[in-house]
Amino acid sequence: MLSRLNIPQKFVLMGAIFGVALAGVTYRMVAGIRALGTEFARKEAVGLEYQIPIVNLLRDLQAHRGLALAVFQGESEFATERQNAADRVRERLRGVDEVNARNGEALGVLQQWPRLRTEIENLLAHWQDHGRELFDRHTAVHGDVLALLARVGDASNLAFDPNPASYYLSDATRVVVPELAEIMGQVRDLALQIAVQGGVMREEELKAFSRRYAIVYYYTDRLQADLARVYEAEPAMRRRLDSQLSAVTTAAQNFLEALDREFLNVEYAKVPPADWWSLSTQAIEAAYGFHDAAAPILREVLEARWTALARQLLLTIALLVLGGVAVTGVAVAIIRDLDRPLQQAVQVAERLALGDLTVHLSANGRRDEVGVLANAFERMVLSLRSVADAADRISRGDLAVAIRPQSEKDTLGLALARMVTTLQEQIGLLSGEIQRLGATNQSVTEGVRRVMEEAQRAARAVQEASRIVEEVKETAEAASRRASEVAAAGEQAVAISEIGEKAVQDAIAGIENVREQMKIIAKKIAQLSEQTRAIAQVTATVNDLADQSDLLSVNAGIEAVRAGVHGKGFAVVAQEVKNLSDRSKRATAQITTILGDIQKAAHDVVLASEQAAKAAEAGIQQTLDSGETIRTLTQSLVDATAAVAAITQTSQRQLVDVEQITAAMRLIDDASRANVNSVQQIEESIQNLSEVSRSLEQLVSRYHLAT
Repeated sequence: MLSRLNIPQKFVLMGAIFGVALAGVTYRMVAGIRALGTEFARKEAVGLEYQIPIVNLLRDLQAHRGLALAVFQGESEFATERQNAADRVRERLRGVDEVNARNGEALGVLQQWPRLRTEIENLLAHWQDHGRELFDRHTAVHGDVLALLARVGDASNLAFDPNPASYYLSDATRVVVPELAEIMGQVRDLALQIAVQGGVMREEELKAFSRRYAIVYYYTDRLQADLARVYEAEPAMRRRLDSQLSAVTTAAQNFLEALDREFLNVEYAKVPPADWWSLSTQAIEAAYGFHDAAAPILREVLEARWTALARQLLLTIALLVLGGVAVTGVAVAIIRDLDRPLQQAVQVAERLALGDLTVHLSANGRRDEVGVLANAFERMVLSLRSVADAADRISRGDLAVAIRPQSEKDTLGLALARMVTTLQEQIGLLSGEIQRLGATNQSVTEGVRRVMEEAQRAARAVQEASRIVEEVKETAEAASRRASEVAAAGEQAVAISEIGEKAVQDAIAGIENVREQMKIIAKKIAQLSEQTRAIAQVTATVNDLADQSDLLSVNAGIEAVRAGVHGKGFAVVAQEVKNLSDRSKRATAQITTILGDIQKAAHDVVLASEQAAKAAEAGIQQTLDSGETIRTLTQSLVDATAAVAAITQTSQRQLVDVEQITAAMRLIDDASRANVNSVQQIEESIQNLSEVSRSLEQLVSRYHLAT
């Protein structure tokens, strides 16, 4: 699928994928920020919302415990206040019900609160039934309320706030103030019982007061330490909380001093219960007053952080969007920067595929991948130009061209270099064989010329002998009339016969020479045939190389088609190789045709040589017979000269012999003429062979070999 897209479309696809990935990462980042930041702060706000009604409930429960104990001890003046405290507790219960319905499930206390509510309702309805356990039952319920408050702090992340200001302010309002108020409430309620009874403080009561006395100091110091860390993190809060902190510490100090003065350092408690209740309640209310003042400040801090996180979230989204826009802009710029040179490269490649080697692709000083591609294209064009030039020179017969492959993997260059080397070797061998063939033709032509001359001389000698025999015949016929002339004629016949015998011997030697030359010619022609067969093998090898080059070009064309646009350049090279292989095939076909003509001519020459040899054999035999006859004639003439008397008697017989000699001389004359004709045919065949050699030499001379 990607191969069907152009570069801009691929960049667009990449941008789309990047955009989707960026959107996913942005969504996950936003979700993470919301979970880690915004949701964290929001959950803290939910915990604070749940914390405030719980603390108010604890305040009224503590008041109800002390008032209920006083009423139980017989102080009826506190009955109305107890009832009012009970009504406030019920009102607080409804407030907690509302906040639990909204946030209980999120904080994990949805089921815990109903059980605690039932305990509180039972405590309010049956407080008079508990007797002396009233304090312990109330205190146990208060402990459950404090445990619920701690559970809310843990579940709402208030106990894990990473910000020092909000963490320590939350610890002061959520833990320190409720615990401090509860301890002071326990001291207030226990001391109220002693004030109502007016008795002596027992030792166990003294220990209980002393333990709680120390706890009050501990929580007062812890509250100051928490506020010191808050001021260190947020100095601006000192102005808003310092007065409340001073009120709490002063009230706690006054509370402890009053405890020492009225209960711990006297033998009998004489303080009126109402006065003690009023003094101790002021200290507890000071602690809750700090809570009422600090809780809104804590809410403001959490809301401000939530708002800041929301702004940071929006800023992060904006930055991501701007980053995406910037990346898109950069991608568009890159596309524009790459599209034009890539389009130029595609156009150059298409022109290369059409065989246009005049193209030029400049890098324009670029050093990136596009510049590298342009330089590579330029090198490829130069390489193809050199290959095309070399192929053109080879097509014109210039085999002196030097092919330099670009590298060890330059298949086309290596194949072309091997082809040139092979052609040079084969043409060199063919040229040498042609030169040797020319030299052989020269030698054969010279020999045939000499044979021709000897045969002509033999023919002339035979003609002369025939004429002499005719004269002998005339002499024999006139022998009876010119007996006196027999001796002179006999002497002349002896001389003539000697000349004829010498001519016959010369003819025999000439015919023998012709026969030997025919044998040499036949041998040379056989060698020439073998050499032409070797040349045919060479041309077959060249033709095989051309077929392999053609197959190579077909394979290269197939690979170029598979490579698509990037293989068009190689398709052009493959076509050029195919054209070169076609020209090589045509050249080898011409050579094969010429070699066939040479072989045919050589075969004709061999046949003619064989016929000439046979005719020479026959001529030799006939000439031998004629020589023998001439020798016999010579002997006869000698005898005739010696015995003139016998000539007359045997003239008729000599006439018959002379007629036989005449017939034999005619035969010798015919054989001589046939020998001349055969030699002429041999000479014509050798001339044809010379013409074939010159044609081959002209064909080979078209190729220029490296020196």
